[in-house]
Amino acid sequence: NGLIYVLGGGWDTVNVAPGNPISFNGAITVRLLADRAECGHPHGVEVRLDGEDGELVFRVQNPIQPVIPEGFPVAWEVPFSLVIGVGGPLPRLGLYRFSVLVDNQIMGTAPMRAVEQALPGAPVILEIERPPQG
Repeated sequence: NGLIYVLGGGWDTVNVAPGNPISFNGAITVRLLADRAECGHPHGVEVRLDGEDGELVFRVQNPIQPVIPEGFPVAWEVPFSLVIGVGGPLPRLGLYRFSVLVDNQIMGTAPMRAVEQALPGAPVILEIERPPQG
C-alpha cells in the first residue's frame, strides 16, 4: 500500500549500562524520491556511521533499482522506501553521525550519541565516602 509503519522510532541516544560492551543495533528507514530518468537503473544506497573524529565505525551498502508503478503520474518523482538493518560495536561512548548516501552523494544525516547510564531494573551502586572521624 506504499506506507511504512514504524513502532518505537525516533531514537538519538544509545544507553549503555556501566561495564557492558558499547554497541548499536537498529534499523534506518529511508524514503527517497527518484526522477523518472533514474528508474530502471541500479543505484547504490549506503548508510554509514562515523565517530565524532570522522572515523568510519560501520557501513551498510544496499543496491536498489527504482521502478515506476503502473499508472504513476508523469510529472511526479517516484518514491521508494528502504528499511536497512544497521549495527555493530561502537569504539567508545560519545557522539556519532549517521549518513545516508545514494550513488556516493549525501542525502541526509542524523546525530546519535552513546552514553553510560544505568538501565531500568539494573542495580544502582552508590559509593558513599565517610567523613573523617574525630
